Amino acid sequence: MASKIKVDQIQTADGTGTIALQNQLSGMTTASLPTLTSAEMPAGSVLQVVSFRHGTSQNITNTADTTLTDWDFTINKKQNNSRIYCSMQFYMYYSSSATYWWIKAYANGSYVTSNSSWKNDVATNNAQQYELRTAAHQQYNAQFYDDTNASSVQFTFKVAQNASGNLTSWGAGTSNTFFFTEVAV
Repeated sequence: MASKIKVDQIQTADGTGTIALQNQLSGMTTASLPTLTSAEMPAGSVLQVVSFRHGTSQNITNTADTTLTDWDFTINKKQNNSRIYCSMQFYMYYSSSATYWWIKAYANGSYVTSNSSWKNDVATNNAQQYELRTAAHQQYNAQFYDDTNASSVQFTFKVAQNASGNLTSWGAGTSNTFFFTEVAV
């Protein structure tokens, strides 16, 4: 026969403090658990995920840093001192000349925290650059993080190439996708 204990209060020996449960009690529901606000979330907790998509194409013909049109995203953070991770999938197309390019990411006008030391790029291959030697539409993936301590962070992107050519940030018939994940630190 199973035993039952019926009480209306459980206290510590001296009547102060809280007794912590090590195992969930039968019948306990999520309704009896407290809700944590984003400010109370422990380090490593995902605070929010924000995604953006766009299908705008843009042609770049020079070697100077060129702002990518429609690659401009603002994240309203849940915690000022959190870290934002970005995973992006995008398409580029070369129809002539230059052999490589790189993308730089900015948070509120400054390079993002995780930029590599080579040309401050985030679109990297072997920690240097993507190399594209064929005239074809190519899908690329890149990741970076940023630790900007602010309530709102505006991410912008610029592209540059090693020589004048005809580089297109391609959006026709597809879309570039960006996922921003805010994580408590």
